[in-house]
Amino acid sequence: MVNLLNCRWISFDPATKSLAYSVIDIDLSQMNSEFIKETRSECIKDSHNQPVPEDIKERAEALTSCINFIGGDVVDLFPGVPDKSISRKQRTKAVSQFLKTNVNKYLVCDIPVIVLIESQISINDKSFQVETVIASHYSDHHFEIVKPTLKNLVFINGDDE
Repeated sequence: MVNLLNCRWISFDPATKSLAYSVIDIDLSQMNSEFIKETRSECIKDSHNQPVPEDIKERAEALTSCINFIGGDVVDLFPGVPDKSISRKQRTKAVSQFLKTNVNKYLVCDIPVIVLIESQISINDKSFQVETVIASHYSDHHFEIVKPTLKNLVFINGDDE
């Protein structure tokens, strides 16, 4: 079981010839779980274009201070090359090489790493191939393939409310 209160998240948004990724560390281990749940609940309740009370702002800032952006980028793996002229073999090699040279360095840390990959529809075989290469590359790590609607959400208490 991965400790979700103190871990590194590496998130991928694959496309046919480009790749977006971000790396963040989240350390909520010093936060009281009741504080986290109450703050999350209050922030959701007050998020409908209403003024946010000062105490809620302070609690949200405390949670925000636990999130540290480490790195990320959006890269074109084949600049200037038309997508239709890229073979499956070229695409696989390019994605694999990019992960090895640019992303794997973020696996070296003292906290658990979780890899999130945005799910690609199988009808788009090129982006689906990129998703598969990433999943294969990180298959020895804790990884999840998530729906596009979920990839930008962090559920602190494990619920999907």
